[in-house]
This record gives sequence, C-alpha cells and structure tokens, in this order.
Amino acid sequence: MRLLNVFTGKLEEYFGSAIPKYAILSHTWGRDEVTFSDIQNVGNGAQATDTGSSGMETCSEPPIAVTITSTEATRKEDEAPETDARVAVPRARDFVSESQDLALEAQSPIPEPSSPQGPIYEEKRSTEMQNLVMKYKKVKMFYFDKTVQVKQLQDKLKNEPLNKGLLDRIQHFDSDHMYSIEVGSDYERLLSKYKIVKTLYFRRQAQLEFLQKVLERWTSPRTGENVPVAQNPSRQSKAGYKKVRYACEQAISDDYEYVWIDTCCIDKSSSAELSEAIHFMFQWYQNAGVCYAYVEDVQLENFGTSRWFTRGWTLQELLAPAEVIFFGSEWTRLGTKSDLANQIITVTRIDEKALLHQDQLKKKSVAQRMSWASRRETTRLEDAAYCLLGIFGVNMPLLYGEGKNAFFRLQEELWDIR
Repeated sequence: MRLLNVFTGKLEEYFGSAIPKYAILSHTWGRDEVTFSDIQNVGNGAQATDTGSSGMETCSEPPIAVTITSTEATRKEDEAPETDARVAVPRARDFVSESQDLALEAQSPIPEPSSPQGPIYEEKRSTEMQNLVMKYKKVKMFYFDKTVQVKQLQDKLKNEPLNKGLLDRIQHFDSDHMYSIEVGSDYERLLSKYKIVKTLYFRRQAQLEFLQKVLERWTSPRTGENVPVAQNPSRQSKAGYKKVRYACEQAISDDYEYVWIDTCCIDKSSSAELSEAIHFMFQWYQNAGVCYAYVEDVQLENFGTSRWFTRGWTLQELLAPAEVIFFGSEWTRLGTKSDLANQIITVTRIDEKALLHQDQLKKKSVAQRMSWASRRETTRLEDAAYCLLGIFGVNMPLLYGEGKNAFFRLQEELWDIR
C-alpha cells in the first residue's frame, strides 16, 4: 500500500502489518487531478535541490546517549541563551562544515580527566580544561544558532492554516527534558554540561530539518503563499491540488501522519498495480482510521444533491469506513456519517444498520446491495461492475475493454457464491 506522508509530501510504500494508521480521502474526480507522477516528480526534484543535503544527512544521525547522575543543578532545553559577549550567536555559518565538526566530535570519545600525578598532572589537566571549554563554547554557539532558526520557521508557520496541528505535532522536540549536572570537579561538571548542550543541538537540528521539509513540500491553497524552494508549479496550478492539501491539513489536525488518495497513490500506468488497488480498495477504506468525504459542490442545506451520491465508486467509500466525515465547499465541515444518517438514507436508500456498521454487510441480500448501486454511474462501463467487487466480496480478473461483459461476469460470480 502506498501512502502520502502529509509532512514531507512524499509517497511511502508499506506492506501487511507494517502499514501505519492513516486517513483516507473520498471525492469525485475532476479533469485536473494531482496524479502519481506529479507527486513522484516533486519528490525527486526536491531531493536533488535540497540545500546542504550532505550536512543534513550527517546531522540526522541519532544524538549521542547522555547518562548523567542527578543531585544538584538542573537545566531545561529551552533555557534562554546567556548574555555573555564571548558567546555570541553566529548569524551566518557554513552548515556543512558545522555538521562535519560535530560529527567528528561525536565519533571520537571525550577524554576523561587524567589521574593525579603531581605537577605533570596539573599541567595536563589545565590543557584538557582549556580544550573542553573551547569545545563547549563552540557547541553552545551552534545550539543557539539553531534555536534562532527554528523560532523563525515556527513564526512563519503560524501564518499557515495547518499551524495548530503541525506545531502540536512537533512538540516532542521541545518536551521538558530535565538534565542534571554531575557533582564533582570543575572538569567533570563542564564535561556534563558539554554533553547536554551537544545532545540539545542534535535535537534542534532534527527539528529544523523537519520544519524545512514541511515548508518545502507544500503551500496552503487558502493563503496561496509560494514555497521557498524549487517545486513543480504544474502540481500547484492543478484544480485537484486544493483537495489534496485540505486532506493533508485535516490529517495533521487529527494526528495522522499518512493519507491515502486514489488519484495520486496509485500508479495507473501499471495494470498490475491498478488491479491490485481495485481488489483491495474496499479493505483499505475499511481499515482507515477516518475517511474524509469531500462533497465540494454543496453545503449543508443542499447536502443530498451532491454529485458524490451519484458516483459508483463512492458507494463502497460510504459503506466501508466506520467513521466518515463530510466536508463541503472550501472544506467546510458538514458532519459525520452518523450525524447526517437520515439525509444519507433518504438519498441513497441504504439500510441504516448497514450504513452505521450495526449489522454486517454480508448479511444483506445481493438484491438489496445491488439496489443501492442501481442509480449510480461510472465513467467507464467496466467500472460499474468493478466498483462493486468489495461490497460483494468478489475477486475476478479486470479486463478493461470488455464493456458490459464485466457486469455479466460479476453476476456469474454472484450466482456461484449463492
């Protein structure tokens, strides 16, 4: 199953039990949808144009483990920088060299204090202390610099409609970790502080990369702001881009990292993949945490007149998910499937228990289930049969080009089941 990562805008493939929780979008197709190739092209292009990618790869390594005993002073991650002229926040710095410096330090062990051996020990200890002070100040400067950059990106994201869900999502980077300083000599205390600040730096770097990826992949259809990096302008100019963006914003707000959208998560140039997707589609909708039904042509007062209720494929998208949330024009929330059950039943004539998952679908007769689809239409003749495979639990080969014969084959399969 291929899913769209709502934060990075990239497609990721999962199988079996490894499939994460996801939201799913149900909609009516238009002429200008965002396709699989649009998403793939953007992902490949962004990967090639990321600034300082080599440095980001180095810094994306897990932060070093810090084990520090606690008894004395504590320090929070978000502590304000010290107002010390000797520890100035660098405003412009070579990102790659900075990452390489810290990577080399992470690979080499930090020297522990030497054992006392008279005057030679004191001289060696003094040199070790000076070197550690320089390292500590350097890492502290890098950390403060990253903190400034992160705050700038967070301020920029506050202007985006997704800000609440997104900023809630990244709070784990700023959790209130308490770090304690070892009791001991000046060297040991400074060594503890060095390890702490170094770990905090890697946290800030991870947060900064995350925010940068979000800004690089998407722009809001409501504000229309341009992304700061090279993108595929053809994707954003497509009419279908808005619904993809709306679905991703909603998924972030509902704490979903992935969303499945049929227009861009299926490679329709592959007949094998298309066939697999059609056979598994009912199951995918059934397993989704939530389904967003975008009825963009109506509002609440004329909800039942939506084109969505006349399409063949949307029948299984209404029946399969346990939770369906309807959104009207410009992504205005209309209500859930249970909230709007009376209106839906009036329009579709679907049995209430089947609609609200109070009774198993397979317990309904073939004639009853077929009647629900009788007034629905599909663009291709074959899809009138293929869109019902999941509803009847039928598995049969897909042969586009066979026309009405597809429905005859479906009837034969149903007769065999009976």
